[in-house]
Amino acid sequence: MSVLKFVNGKNSRPDQLRRILDYVDDSDKCLHNFGFTMGVGVDSAYEDMRTLKMLYNKEDKRQYLHLVVSFDADVNPQTGFYATYDILRHYEKKYQIYTKFHENTNNFHAHCIINSYFGMERRFRLSAKNLRILLTRQAVFKRGNRASVVVY
Repeated sequence: MSVLKFVNGKNSRPDQLRRILDYVDDSDKCLHNFGFTMGVGVDSAYEDMRTLKMLYNKEDKRQYLHLVVSFDADVNPQTGFYATYDILRHYEKKYQIYTKFHENTNNFHAHCIINSYFGMERRFRLSAKNLRILLTRQAVFKRGNRASVVVY
């Protein structure tokens, strides 16, 4: 069963953003440095996200949202890449997103770090509307693979 999961936790300090990006970027877990970014540089994600927060005086607020997209064993990395990109592309021009794919567990999965703030009153919220958008995008992918989705 494929899973779409938000990993919630308090993260209001800049060092927590640095720590999660380092975890996601860990070469021992990453699948051949496989990933993508939206609105941030590959080598400057932390600096880009921090700069935006400093610009809008949001340094002491929630730093990021952590989304994990986990795939069934029969989903290959290329399909997983396209599915994850398709799930997130709705937010491509609205938020900064850093994504890497891991293979350090029994199943291939993506860690997506979303800057919780992107400019004038565009704070990413775990709202019913955003959840519906993510589920709709995930369902389109799943229909083709006949897999069910669990959201935490």
